[in-house]
Amino acid sequence: MPGFVRVLSPSLLAWPDYDGNKMFQTLGNLSVNSTAGLLFLDFDSGDTLQLTGTTEILWDEQAVRDFSGAQRLIRFRIERVIATSNLIPFTWKVIEYFPFNPQQK
Repeated sequence: MPGFVRVLSPSLLAWPDYDGNKMFQTLGNLSVNSTAGLLFLDFDSGDTLQLTGTTEILWDEQAVRDFSGAQRLIRFRIERVIATSNLIPFTWKVIEYFPFNPQQK
């Protein structure tokens, strides 16, 4: 859903983590090595935004209060940005959003 990843400042993003398959593999990997990369695709224009940086897992209730149903919050500090125009050779249109995404407040 739009707004899933929130911009907290020019160099800081956050997104909620929800109860899943109880394996915590991504969170376990981030606990061992906080370095991560994110890729955002603009399906209308074909542009991409690549971000690299470090993560922090916030487990406290205060951190997740704005994300209905979330158990944790991942905070991502941006260290490098690569924006590429018209990289994807085709475009898509959203027909409908996945109906099982947790609803935001």
